[in-house]
Amino acid sequence: GAAVKAGAALAGDTLYIGSYDGAIYALGVGGGTLRWSTRVDGRFYATAAVADGRVVAATTDGVVHAFAAGTGRELWARKIGRFSYSAAALAGGRLFVGSYDHHLYALDAGTGDELWKAEAPGPVSGAPTVLDGLVYFSSCGSCSTYESNEDARRSFAVDSATGRLVWRFHDGEYSPVVTDGIRVYLTGYTALYGLLPR
Repeated sequence: GAAVKAGAALAGDTLYIGSYDGAIYALGVGGGTLRWSTRVDGRFYATAAVADGRVVAATTDGVVHAFAAGTGRELWARKIGRFSYSAAALAGGRLFVGSYDHHLYALDAGTGDELWKAEAPGPVSGAPTVLDGLVYFSSCGSCSTYESNEDARRSFAVDSATGRLVWRFHDGEYSPVVTDGIRVYLTGYTALYGLLPR
């Protein structure tokens, strides 16, 4: 129905993808058969996240939506900030999602209730990463037409239960880190870093 700017999320034999027509689509991987679609107010730019029977994705107007993975029934919707282009991370009954209002939000995955929010020096545009009870995220220095601040290019780790700042790094921009179980790899603005745990 409109442009598709989100990536697809795969869970089992189903692909979940949002569109600028305001719908989330569930498609069978074998032949692309439509299993369900659900339309909301807003446009989906963020890639959906799927876990524990839920599909979660934010619309560009800053509303996070949760759907039942099997049927597409909307379970809840929660406004979190200005724009939200960030894919959510789901872990331990919580979901973590960034906003262009300079915050990372922690929401209850079952209800959408806000548990805490962590402040950042710039928009949080990339997907956060959850590792060993910490949520890693980066803030952008140049991903908004409304503001630009090179000093905002930073990466952070906060406690997943409380939002308390545990670690910060001098570089970052979009999606923060991945790990191979030995090192953590962080994508900066123009550099890739390999970090060892202490």
